[in-house]
Amino acid sequence: MGGITGGAITAMFFRLTWVHNAPFWGNTWWDTLKISLFLFMGLMTGLIVAGIFVDKASTKIKESRKRVFYPFIVSALTTIFFVMSLDFAVDKFWKHSNETKTQEENLESAEETVDKALKHGNSYYHKGEYDKAVEEYSKAIALNPNYAEAYSNRGAAYNEKGQYDKAIEDSIKAIALNPYYAAAYNNRGTAYGNKGQRGKAKSDFQKACDMGSQEGCSNLLKL
Repeated sequence: MGGITGGAITAMFFRLTWVHNAPFWGNTWWDTLKISLFLFMGLMTGLIVAGIFVDKASTKIKESRKRVFYPFIVSALTTIFFVMSLDFAVDKFWKHSNETKTQEENLESAEETVDKALKHGNSYYHKGEYDKAVEEYSKAIALNPNYAEAYSNRGAAYNEKGQYDKAIEDSIKAIALNPYYAAAYNNRGTAYGNKGQRGKAKSDFQKACDMGSQEGCSNLLKL
């Protein structure tokens, strides 16, 4: 009797405090499960504790009261502690899962934005709109400072604009990020060639050619 009463009271406590604007069994399966656990744990705890007092039962009224009152108190406290602890653990789990999902979605969104900026930059480059190309490549770099292709492509755009020092600087960054990036060596070689530094240009074109770049091999033959 004490267990049933304790479980019912604690279930009502949960109902009024945590899901007070919802139907009795809650809005979600988790609300329903928590209320059910209150009832079940209250019943089981009450029966166990009541069994202990049954062994010590006597005809005295005081002992009879113990068989009802003590199980009620113990079952109420036990079920409150148990379900609140479980609820805290589940809440932490779902919160962590949601945060991880949000981070993954944000990362995917950022990657899509970077790729979009790079594609726009390439489009402007092929149209001969080098200022806009540089602007788009810069956006990609701002979003991902370790994007070797964006540095290399911006370096190529700077070459077309006659800004050879900037082209060399971007090519160096691209090579630092990817030492086997043939296009970056070719872009830097072009900048060196336009500055009259034939030795450095030849060295870069040779590296690009050795990596399989036909453009690098072609530029090497033109020196």
